[in-house]
Amino acid sequence: MSDRSTAQRTRRILLLSSLTGDDPEFLRVLNEQGTVRTVANVGEALAALRSETFDVVLTSASDLPPLARAAVRLQTEPIFETIGHGVCLVDDEGRLVWVNQKLSSYPDETVEAVRKACAELYHEFATEPPQPDHQPRSRRRDLSAGEFAFDLTVSPICGPDGQVARVVALLVDVTATRWLQRRIEAIEAAGRELVRLDADAVAEMDVGERLQLLEEKIARYSREL
Repeated sequence: MSDRSTAQRTRRILLLSSLTGDDPEFLRVLNEQGTVRTVANVGEALAALRSETFDVVLTSASDLPPLARAAVRLQTEPIFETIGHGVCLVDDEGRLVWVNQKLSSYPDETVEAVRKACAELYHEFATEPPQPDHQPRSRRRDLSAGEFAFDLTVSPICGPDGQVARVVALLVDVTATRWLQRRIEAIEAAGRELVRLDADAVAEMDVGERLQLLEEKIARYSREL
């Protein structure tokens, strides 16, 4: 057996079932990568992490905020050093209590923009009426910080008195996606402008002049794009 096969066989993977549902093909491929333990919810995941060691934790993005809240109570923050997204905690005074390595890898001004957004959302949570079902309320924001664009999800952490004590934030970097969207929009706009011709002016042109006009438009929009 090759070294790679041995490494895959010994790799331990913790999987929250909400990520896959009943997808047998995903589970088959995952089992080829190592030993998989599947749990049903965040509580079972934390119990497993307390008693065992895992190389990889796989979960859906929607499970990350409640997992982060539970991690604070159980002091299992190192879990969030293994994920590919930024995670942080902000207290009632707008201070960063904890930041994972992913978020701290961004420039200081980006981290500060995240802190400010979390502080603003903390005050929104703290001043709104209590929810009848007492369920945590998450809010999402589009956040631009310098050259970066993020999808920010912020959830409150309530104390024993039911008051919001802190907020936990999950930061997904969507810079490449937003950049691609802007490119697509620019191409669409250029296409519309390319075919927007003055009918009366074009009618007075011969074939060569029309081709020259079209060539000039193509060259101009190609440079802009």
